Amino acid sequence: MILYTKKHRVPFEVDDEAVERVNKYTWCVVNGHIATNLNGTIVYLQSIVMENKPPEGHRWTHLNGDHKDNRSDNIGVRTYTPNKPHATQNQIKAALEGRGQLPDGVTVELNENFIVPFGIPREELRKM
Repeated sequence: MILYTKKHRVPFEVDDEAVERVNKYTWCVVNGHIATNLNGTIVYLQSIVMENKPPEGHRWTHLNGDHKDNRSDNIGVRTYTPNKPHATQNQIKAALEGRGQLPDGVTVELNENFIVPFGIPREELRKM
């Protein structure tokens, strides 16, 4: 379903199942992401859609690179450790499409039972 940020009416997409949860908040654009302010803390829409924070050492990522596409099937996790190799969404997408390579030390695991990239089962993410 397409929803809109309050002030500038920027469209963004979420699953129908997430609409009630998402509509509890006022949304804006922060650093290109859809976000809200909860008690002085910026919370990105993907955390509300996924109903939790990503696992330690990981970040939510938009698999197609579109930060306004917050459907659960488009949200995966990627490893992230400061000062360690990590890949941007565009690098991952390019590598998966055969148009580029990932930085040294970064791997992508593809498996239909896992969220791409980095192979964390969706069921496990929902428990975290």
